[in-house]
Amino acid sequence: MKVFPLFLVALLAAAQPVCAASYIVQEGDGLGSIAQKQLHAFSRWQEIYELNRATIADPDHLKVGTEILLPGEKGKEKKSQKAEKSFTYTVSSGDTVSSLLSRFRIDEETFVRFNRLENLDSLSIGQKLFFPSSRERLRPRGEFKQAHRGLLGDIGRLIGRSLCRPLLGAVSSGFGFRGNHFHAGIDIPKSPGSAIHAAQDGVVIRSSWFSDYGKVVDIAHSDGLVTRYAHCSKLLVGIGERVSQGETIALVGSTGRASTPHLHFEVRLHDRPINPEKLR
Repeated sequence: MKVFPLFLVALLAAAQPVCAASYIVQEGDGLGSIAQKQLHAFSRWQEIYELNRATIADPDHLKVGTEILLPGEKGKEKKSQKAEKSFTYTVSSGDTVSSLLSRFRIDEETFVRFNRLENLDSLSIGQKLFFPSSRERLRPRGEFKQAHRGLLGDIGRLIGRSLCRPLLGAVSSGFGFRGNHFHAGIDIPKSPGSAIHAAQDGVVIRSSWFSDYGKVVDIAHSDGLVTRYAHCSKLLVGIGERVSQGETIALVGSTGRASTPHLHFEVRLHDRPINPEKLR
């Protein structure tokens, strides 16, 4: 067995780059901007490139969604790839839901909830997907069994106190069954173009046309709570955008299955609709 001098062992160890963290490339990123944001030194872009030669084919054109390693101090271990900040990813050739779940360390339930995917077996090239930060990711469903049983009790009052009314006005159609049809929210009539406000701070997980809802905005809040604003005439926010309570997110309209201008407002906990009028 060969024995290497201690000074040679130390020299070899010092020559090996040490990874302190990883970073997911986002739209508009360059090696210099990443070095500035993550390492607080533009000049360290060369260190990032040397550490990721096998991953970065062209240092002048980084692929969105690529994981790159960041140089750091000795003794620091590489952090989990779970997103520290939320970001939007553009689907490219070869991407599958399974591969993205593995790459970005996110569970399927959370991924589906934030992206409202109707078909997990088919992603379209160019499709935008939202990946929430670690803090924004939802807790396991099992933690809310008690909450489901007491929606109109303490948890309901807690949610109600934290929500503001997205639109002032009388309710023209309430929550519940209308004949054989279940109405999962409340309708508030208003003149076209009236401002619709976010009921609580959150992250936009849908901003598009959605079936009979027409133009709709879905906002994910904490603890699995989602609010929906439907039949809008114009959407003013995009997927992945953070919004504040009271911020204007859309304008009243009659798109989708609606005969007159109004806001259809829903509150959902783990996709279970709750009567907004009984939360206060």
